[in-house]
Amino acid sequence: MMLRIISFDMDGTLVDTTYADKVWLEGIPILYAQEHGMDFDTAREEVRKAYDTIGEGDVRWYELSYWFTRFGLKGSYENVLDRYMDAIHVFDDVIPVLRYLHESYGLIVASNAHRDFLTRTLQYVDGFIDHVFSATSDFREVGKSPDFFMNICQV
Repeated sequence: MMLRIISFDMDGTLVDTTYADKVWLEGIPILYAQEHGMDFDTAREEVRKAYDTIGEGDVRWYELSYWFTRFGLKGSYENVLDRYMDAIHVFDDVIPVLRYLHESYGLIVASNAHRDFLTRTLQYVDGFIDHVFSATSDFREVGKSPDFFMNICQV
């Protein structure tokens, strides 16, 4: 019997990017500014430059724990993630579509987002998603390569 599965990305497909943007471009720079005694705008610029030195092709770019260590930030990155959860916005048509599709298909999320983001964001659609895969957390790779999807098929 052939499995019938539909795969979704998270950011920009199921939810908008406001939550991730707030964590990366507001939460981290605020802590950086406090730690290094500078204004927010200067801190945000320094943080963005640091993000660019690593780049989206490196798995560390997706890991808040890496940035907390690199920037010498105090506290918990989980607190930053939790602080902005009210910014999670599921697109209006997502729940009805997932409800309908879930009756006939297995639904999965396959994303580059780190599992720390996925866990918090997808709680709003949890009843419809059968499995969640993070390229960066589960397979330590960036991008959704053929190998990424082959790994998913083996699960």
